Amino acid sequence: FWGIPGHATRRAWQRRNGEITVREADYPNGSPDKATGLRHGWQYRSALFPESEQQLAAALESYRAMANQLRQENAGPLVTEVSLLDQFHLAEDYQQKYILQYDFPSVYATLSSVLPATDESGGWSKAGVVLAESSLAAKLSAFIVRPDKRSQQLLDEIRALNPPGSLLDMLKGCDGAGSAKCLQNTFDPRIPVKYGASCGESVAAAELRGMLVDGPISEA
Repeated sequence: FWGIPGHATRRAWQRRNGEITVREADYPNGSPDKATGLRHGWQYRSALFPESEQQLAAALESYRAMANQLRQENAGPLVTEVSLLDQFHLAEDYQQKYILQYDFPSVYATLSSVLPATDESGGWSKAGVVLAESSLAAKLSAFIVRPDKRSQQLLDEIRALNPPGSLLDMLKGCDGAGSAKCLQNTFDPRIPVKYGASCGESVAAAELRGMLVDGPISEA
């Protein structure tokens, strides 16, 4: 996320088949305390951590372009940190594929035969690493969260990874026109989903199903 008071822009770099594409999305009503990590903690601040000098140059070019745009619009300041990556620390187990683990627990349970149990106490374990690196968990998480965004290609990719039979049974009826309606009763958040407290994908999933605990919070 670009850290801009009153506005936030997310720029995502996606690598697929060796190609890197850039996707952007604008989020109005952002606030400086979100961008700087004052609201949820320093680890949630707006930042870019390139892994090489080449990536750093590209990140700084993008940063300068955004900063220049803000100046022209009399907006800003841009508070996003841009620094070369020093050391990468994997997030705690419960953060890995969070939506799959906590919002769709019955779907996640079908993977118990191929993924070890993670540490739910807030710690780190080898199981968390396995989950973080699981292509099956990643694709499944992407498929289930947004019924309105599902694709047959992603469903076929999940099946091609030889998932457990219990998951295959659960995915029956997800082909073609039935994709948006399958898995309807599997959204069962273990932690209530709230605006301003839950992650964006959890809020989107709850919103589509009319299961948000409360309305949007004011950013005034």
